[in-house]
Amino acid sequence: MVRLTTTARVLLHHGRNVAQAAAGLLMPTKTALELAVRCRMTSMDIHLPIPSVFLAGMFPEQPPDSAIVVKLMAGTALNGAPNIFEQFILCALVKKIQPQTILEIGTFKGATTWHLYENAPLDATIYTLDLPDDEVPGDVTDVQLAANKRRPFLPSSNRVRQILIDSKKWDGVLDRKVQFAFIDADHSYEGIRNDTEKTLPLLDSYACICWHDAFEKDFGYGTMPYLLELRKKGWKIFRLRSIHEISSIAIWMSEPMLERLKIPAPQSGALLSRYYSGVDWYNSRL
Repeated sequence: MVRLTTTARVLLHHGRNVAQAAAGLLMPTKTALELAVRCRMTSMDIHLPIPSVFLAGMFPEQPPDSAIVVKLMAGTALNGAPNIFEQFILCALVKKIQPQTILEIGTFKGATTWHLYENAPLDATIYTLDLPDDEVPGDVTDVQLAANKRRPFLPSSNRVRQILIDSKKWDGVLDRKVQFAFIDADHSYEGIRNDTEKTLPLLDSYACICWHDAFEKDFGYGTMPYLLELRKKGWKIFRLRSIHEISSIAIWMSEPMLERLKIPAPQSGALLSRYYSGVDWYNSRL
């Protein structure tokens, strides 16, 4: 009886969406297609194994303040680079964290480097690591992206220091501690593990790591399996979500950073199902 009542409440709560979806099967429209995508995103959000923080919880509403305005550049959401929603997340995090040193592994065309540079403190230093111009290893994911040697968006500044070396051969030495790291290079399990393990000794006590393409299961990506291993070891890895958008960026913050920035507790499973439906059907099925 509990199951029937709960199911009925969910259907009533989303009756209009169900009707639109049924109509869309008979006569597809742009609205129906958008609804189908939103339903799929909702399902993904509930069942992803890494919990999330709602975007408004991380960046709450407040009066206009030029100090927190982020800069975004159109035309940089390229294939192989973070999309514009993910660029916003990275920029907003940098504005919030105010890092003095940023490490990026995987420059690609320099679009993310530009966003980090434009939103970081004026005296921040950015190290961005990429393959040498004459090297394209065959043992990486996305070989066609690794073959790119054009970096049209890379800022021309002495505060942006490029390191051209395969990260597997890099000694992992910098002349200062890192407060913000972004890993977006070889997405194989071995590549992600290598880049993460070389980043860890460089981190300040107040630090954040972001991984791109963290939830992709295709293309031989090993980011999610590696991050799930870290979560089993106690790492508090989470992601950010909006109402109908899910980014592929996973985030880890040190305890001092979590406390100073007052990051809300991530949500998953039952909490997300209640958020979307207003009904605790997740637990009522058990």
